[in-house]
Amino acid sequence: MVWRPKRLRPAAAAGLLLFALSACGVTDDVVCLDSYCASQEGGRYIDHLQFDAASYKPEPTLRQENVRSVRTVNKGLFQHDPLQSYAEAILDRIVAAGPASQARPDLVIAANNSLNAQCLPGGVIVIHHSLFKYLDNEEQFAFILSHEYAHYLLDHFSFFDRLRPYALTAAELVVSLQSEGDNDDWRQLLKVYGSDILARDLLYPAWSRRKEDEADRLGVDLMARAGYNPAGAQEFLEILSDYEAAVGRHAEVELNKLEAELAIKFGDEDPDSPVDQRTGKVDLSGFLFKKGYQAFRNMQQTFSARHEEAAQRAAAVLAYVERDYEDESFRDRPTAGWTRAVTASRTVLASYDAAFDVISALESEDVSPQDLTRLESKARQAVTGPTESDSYTRLAFFELRLKQRKFDLAERNLDVALEKDPQPSFQIIQGKAKILEEQGDPKAAFDLLDQQSDQYDWPLSTYLTMIRLAPQVGQQNRRFDLVTSCAFKYPQSQFACRSVK
Repeated sequence: MVWRPKRLRPAAAAGLLLFALSACGVTDDVVCLDSYCASQEGGRYIDHLQFDAASYKPEPTLRQENVRSVRTVNKGLFQHDPLQSYAEAILDRIVAAGPASQARPDLVIAANNSLNAQCLPGGVIVIHHSLFKYLDNEEQFAFILSHEYAHYLLDHFSFFDRLRPYALTAAELVVSLQSEGDNDDWRQLLKVYGSDILARDLLYPAWSRRKEDEADRLGVDLMARAGYNPAGAQEFLEILSDYEAAVGRHAEVELNKLEAELAIKFGDEDPDSPVDQRTGKVDLSGFLFKKGYQAFRNMQQTFSARHEEAAQRAAAVLAYVERDYEDESFRDRPTAGWTRAVTASRTVLASYDAAFDVISALESEDVSPQDLTRLESKARQAVTGPTESDSYTRLAFFELRLKQRKFDLAERNLDVALEKDPQPSFQIIQGKAKILEEQGDPKAAFDLLDQQSDQYDWPLSTYLTMIRLAPQVGQQNRRFDLVTSCAFKYPQSQFACRSVK
């Protein structure tokens, strides 16, 4: 009998990990015994598993925390029908045909222009709105949802995955501290990938190759049970491989340029501390910038590895389908549902594309007056019609107005999202606080962050801004508490918490 994995305490999980490594063919003289290895010999993976439906208990608190994380890291949520309802219906179909029909995760569509989806602890599947641009049919989309649902059914969330929202990587520090450094420097870093792709990689747990393979295999099983042609699985992985190859090639070119510029500006060595060895002075911005560069370099290497894995995963899925799903691979592939939903959402998706064009241009280019005229036209398109008050589209117009130095109009874009978007992104709150401070009202900025940050689980940037503002607004005693809380919540960034001036 094979049991579904249970959630374990860290010590127990570590012991099981050592056993699992020895039991799955890591050493040549040990026979592979688990369900995944057995399915490699023959039979569908889902038939080698047993699912205890009663063990899938709702975790509303953890779900809420992860939805807050999505709203914090991304520029907004996509909340438009028919795509929202269409995606929910596909997930319902997959869950209903699966082995635990009451274990239905929440589904969130993030306003993000990269090719990705992910399942977060507690039962939250996040997909990016741009999937409807990159994919061609419902089977490809069904595989994505089935794959993410498989992570949930297999309980792939280790102790460390569940702590992921509280751990901060160097790259997250780059995003959080953009405003602390020289704007041109930070724009150089953002040019490598753009903030949408950064948000994708910062929020989501990075699965091991083994877990991805398990989710691929069970994902094929789930979509086939739901009546889909499993050929869509291989097709999606081939699209993913091409996408990541293009991102990786662009990143390599930009990083090579940036590396040469960094050597001239800061020297060749990666600094271990913010103290400039040449002058003896503290250079926090330069230190964070160089550390940010290293994070981007590591990210580029990760992309390269992922590209290779996506191609390998496509080949593995093809072999699995050919072995166990020959009949199902001849199923009809209806197109009406996908075409109808995407066509009906053409205006909304075009508005989001226009917003992305504005945001990415302002992040990555030296923008001329002629460019600003062109981008203003796109920004107006972005906030026309049903997307008038979305965080994502209003942020695009906000950034453009800042670039134009039209600060009153910039603030108005934030106010529209605050008033009308039912779930405004944290970047809207952060932008409003920045405007209030620049208008000479640091207390209003401090109070806004203080009032709103519980809704976003206290991002690092909130702590850093409030620590800096506390002495100015008569909150010196509060400053100590903020520094302590910041260092406790973000232990990898204790220096940043304690070094704010």
